This record gives sequence, structure tokens and C-alpha cells, in this order.
Amino acid sequence: WDVRKDRRHDRRELTDDELRAFFTSTAGGGVSRLGLSALDRIALYRMALTTGLRARELAALRVADVNLEAGVVTLGGEHTKNGEPARQPLPPGEIAFFREWIGSKPADAP
Repeated sequence: WDVRKDRRHDRRELTDDELRAFFTSTAGGGVSRLGLSALDRIALYRMALTTGLRARELAALRVADVNLEAGVVTLGGEHTKNGEPARQPLPPGEIAFFREWIGSKPADAP
């Protein structure tokens, strides 16, 4: 599959308006999907967008892997594609959201 020849899957960044609409739609639906509440899905999407972690890497994350004081997410090499530990910074504007979302969740919560 060559993206230069097959343009059905062009990739681009979402605009701010598209992201806002996406999060508003997710929150407004209030529907649980795959065992995740709307708020949990929003947190998952925001973590994916801000860290660039892959789906399996995100699935392996636990609350203890998110250090809000240092503003980083750390994932052990056993969970990364290249086998190396990953340390991804969180944008300062996202820390307040994640602090509120994590709240009193236990350290081993996904």
C-alpha cells in the first residue's frame, strides 16, 4: 500500500474546530463504549493526541505511569513497539484536565 498512489487514506491534522466538535459530541452522548464512559474515552483520546502513543501502548498505561507533577507519561519498554522505555511530556494545558480526571483513581487503574 503506497499512500502516494492510493489517496483514499490521506492523513491530516484535525482543526481546532473539528477537535472541539469531536469532544463535544463524545461528552454529549454520554454513552459507554467498550467499557469506557464518555469521560474516560475523552481522556484516552486526549492522551493519544498529546503523547502520540499507539493504541497498545495506551492500553498498557496505568495511573501510576502519569506523573502530573513532572508533566510526563512514562511507559516501560515491555509495552512499546521498539522495546525501549518511552517518556512523553504532557502539554502544560492538559495537566489540569488529567489531574481532575485521575482524581482518586488507584495507581494500578488503567
